[in-house]
Amino acid sequence: YYRNRGIGKSKTFLKGSEETAKAVNVKEVAFIEAVNAFVEEHVGNNDFVIEDLAVEMGMSRTVFFKKMKGLTGLAPIEYVRDMLMRHAADLLESDDYSIKEVSYMVGMNDAKYFSKCFKKKFNMTPSEYRKKYASMGT
Repeated sequence: YYRNRGIGKSKTFLKGSEETAKAVNVKEVAFIEAVNAFVEEHVGNNDFVIEDLAVEMGMSRTVFFKKMKGLTGLAPIEYVRDMLMRHAADLLESDDYSIKEVSYMVGMNDAKYFSKCFKKKFNMTPSEYRKKYASMGT
């Protein structure tokens, strides 16, 4: 609906990561910013589910899924997981927390699953990431 209207200024939005950019209008950028704010507010809440996010955005789960997929190229759960992994990477760079603590801090109670998701995102385990980047931080 929004993409076909062509109303509003175009802005560049990063599609899931810094590698791919897509022009979208201001309302779409505001929507993604609202999603990001809600997810950031609920980082670490292991009771958080995508349905909560859809309700917060005033949409059914199906409509929300289609909108997120159209804007970011990712399913909502993939988008949220990507945000969580980037947050985890920041925490690992600080070297203040154990990997298990970081896992809990991003709302994943299973450290093995956390490591699997992290490796999928960064092509290295959390401990490899920490060894590579912790000394470079600050």
